[in-house]
Amino acid sequence: MTAFSWLTAFIAFVSALLFAFPVRRLARRFDWVDHPTGERKTHARAIPYGGGLAIVLGMGAGILTTLFTPPALLASGTRLWAIVLGVMLTLLIGSIDDARGLGPWTKLYAQIAIGLGMWFAGFRVEKVTNPLGGVIHFGGFGAPLTVLWYVAVMNAMNLIDGLDGLACGVAAIAGMTILGISARWSEPQTMMLSAIFVGACLGFLPHNFHPARQFLGDGGSLTLGFCLATLSMATGTKSTAMLAMLVPMVALLIPVADAIAVFTRRLKHGQHPFRGDQRHLHHRLLRIGLTHRRVVLIFYYWSGVNGVLAYLLASATPLEQSSSAGVFLVFVLQAAGFLLLLESLSLLESRNLK
Repeated sequence: MTAFSWLTAFIAFVSALLFAFPVRRLARRFDWVDHPTGERKTHARAIPYGGGLAIVLGMGAGILTTLFTPPALLASGTRLWAIVLGVMLTLLIGSIDDARGLGPWTKLYAQIAIGLGMWFAGFRVEKVTNPLGGVIHFGGFGAPLTVLWYVAVMNAMNLIDGLDGLACGVAAIAGMTILGISARWSEPQTMMLSAIFVGACLGFLPHNFHPARQFLGDGGSLTLGFCLATLSMATGTKSTAMLAMLVPMVALLIPVADAIAVFTRRLKHGQHPFRGDQRHLHHRLLRIGLTHRRVVLIFYYWSGVNGVLAYLLASATPLEQSSSAGVFLVFVLQAAGFLLLLESLSLLESRNLK
């Protein structure tokens, strides 16, 4: 990272840290809070929302610094404004859901629209490197695959936002992975945006870590997912989409795999895939006796190890040769390990019930 990258990350950190205070006061004033009602709640008192707004304001301060302070490493072009607009729309949709409640299909349609808008802005899945050799071009299927990527990552972050500091910390770790990879691949704009994103997440984390004084809410968790989906797509200027997406996917394996497992279970039992429950991995770890903080720190550790592994994979070999096969193999092995973990948890839970 350059000295200016560290500066923008620091500005985003301080801004998010400080903006959280007035945002929290406003949230309490307008009763924009999460009341401890329902079986899914793990907190005992009303906690204000607004974490997503604090993070976005911190990111905004960092971006403005890059635009008005030489050297201007962020070009004020279509792609940057698409990211800004996408962040604002995602935050708005999620915040409305926090304040008034939106149906699951309404949120899904909004996410699809946002993903499609990013495809039109140039963030696209158009081709992938085949791990067995060659390149696969998607043609007209590129748009739905791009939308699917956005919907998957946004919902993955939303679904793991069930414990204090979990989603925010995991997002920061995944952002650090993308930051390191973009620096390794000499992509200064993605590196700068990633640094700003990580700084803002870390700035809000003290307010969100257990015991939380402020929640991300859907507005925050969906925005984190949007940013990670976009940053991972932005790393594709020097590689085909498979490597650009699989490497961050290794870092995001835990939340994405958890989301897939939960969705599959709900569909298997005839339930709505977006209907909340307490069958997520972090809930299950709590039920076998782990403390709140310990579960969150375990997730941080897994995400950190996966992030380092993803960076090493991206740096090991030429991008368009055997890297893709190596990343794909590691991703498969990691996914298999996650399934083994779920099976082990099921065994422990069944024994505890007896």
